[in-house]
Amino acid sequence: MQTRPLRKNAYLKVVWNKNKGVTGYEEVEKSAIPKAAQEKLTKG
Repeated sequence: MQTRPLRKNAYLKVVWNKNKGVTGYEEVEKSAIPKAAQEKLTKG
């Protein structure tokens, strides 16, 4: 996995394993986030 600095206001898709925790991530567009999750982001 290549390490890159995180950008401010970037959206990340996190790959999580029950035994290992976070195993990876990738930056995604806001439109790729499910609507239910987008609603929670705008409330917070």
